Amino acid sequence: MNISQRIQAAPPSTREFIDEYASLLSPWGVPAAAGRLYAYLLLSNEPVSLEQIAADLDMSKAGAWNTARFLEQSGNLRRSTERGSKRVFFRLINDIAPCMLDQIRAFGEMGRLVAAMMPEVAEAKTQERLARMAKFCFSVGQLMSELTEQYDTAKALNTVTDKE
Repeated sequence: MNISQRIQAAPPSTREFIDEYASLLSPWGVPAAAGRLYAYLLLSNEPVSLEQIAADLDMSKAGAWNTARFLEQSGNLRRSTERGSKRVFFRLINDIAPCMLDQIRAFGEMGRLVAAMMPEVAEAKTQERLARMAKFCFSVGQLMSELTEQYDTAKALNTVTDKE
C-alpha cells in the first residue's frame, strides 16, 4: 500500500498529525503548506510524485511544486525523476528539519555573544540578568549539539547495520 492509499484509508489522526506537525514547525519559520508537506513526507519511506503530493494534500500542482521547491532550497527535500519520464518525485533528506538545527545552534551563539559583549553593553544589574540568559542559551546550545551528535552517530550506525 503506497502513502496515498494509506492517507486516504487512514483514520483522521493521520491528517491531524500532518496539520499539528505543520503548526509546530510554524514558529521555526516554516510556512503552513511546507510544514504539511514535510509532515506528509515523514510518513513516507519512498519518494512521492508531485501529482501524488498535490492530490493527497488537497493542493494544486503549482502549489505543491512551490512548496516542494521551498523545502528543497532549505535543505529538507531531494528531488528525483524517473528515466524516460518528466515526473518529479520528492523525499526527505533528513528526518530532522534543518531549520530546527539552525535555530538550535543559534542558542549557543546567542549565549557566546551575550557573555562576550555584556561587560561592554550593560550595567552591573543588567549584567546579572544577561549572565543568566547567556548561561541558559549556551547550555541549551551545548546540550542540543551533544544530542544531535549522538543522534547522528546512532543514525549512521543504524544505516551501516541496515546495509549489512
